[in-house]
Amino acid sequence: MKKIGLFDSGIGGFSILKDLMKINPAMSFYYIADEAFLPYGEKSEEFVRKRCEKIVEVLMEKEVDLVVVACNTATALGIQSLRERFCGIPFVGVEPYLNIVNQVEAFSSGGEAPSPRRLAALITPSTKVSPRFVKLKKRVDPKGEISIFDCKNLANIVEEFYSEGNSFELEEKLRLELRPLKDSGFTHVILGCTHYPLVQSFIEKELGCQCISPGPYVAKRVKYLIEGSTLKTSKPFAESTENSSFQFLSTKSGAWALRKFSDFTLIS
Repeated sequence: MKKIGLFDSGIGGFSILKDLMKINPAMSFYYIADEAFLPYGEKSEEFVRKRCEKIVEVLMEKEVDLVVVACNTATALGIQSLRERFCGIPFVGVEPYLNIVNQVEAFSSGGEAPSPRRLAALITPSTKVSPRFVKLKKRVDPKGEISIFDCKNLANIVEEFYSEGNSFELEEKLRLELRPLKDSGFTHVILGCTHYPLVQSFIEKELGCQCISPGPYVAKRVKYLIEGSTLKTSKPFAESTENSSFQFLSTKSGAWALRKFSDFTLIS
């Protein structure tokens, strides 16, 4: 059974885990939420990089075969240093799927001409100013078709949904955070933080748009690496009779506490 490590500043990476669980039922997952220091979105590059390295050290103790940096900010600020320090293991990062702007087929159906589109991306403040994101935006969207919005509080609000449950007050907080996009005619919104897909249905209803999540694309990349020569399984996925296992660890209060999570949809 292959061991996959994932980490995020909180529970946002569950949006990635959900898609990973679909690609192979015979994998063991270790998920670390760095809740003692969430969110990463406003932290400095040095701080995020050091936290990433500390967490991966713990995952190495679990003898994982691959690590998914299930956080857009951690990918933007820390994945390069992780690859340099832990060169014996593959890392898969998460970036806003801006390249959707170049995929005409994504905006058409049944061979018809593409529908009119207007794209936006929701990202964290740290991701917005990171050199990695700036280069990505310039490379895949040179015409500037995608409007960028940095959301200072959205990840924290999603965490509140997880800890406190749905409420009118939290829904109002969500609406306030999304107000800059409201009534702007955006047809598609790229979710540039792994927390955001956990409230995707709410975002789509509030903005009247279609959201684009990175989860399926990350899962596709992980599947490719697992099936590749360096991580080849002993038998094909379809023949495996093993069941997946899942451990959730948190840094909150300075302790690695095991927790249970059974519902990936926080609000519909």
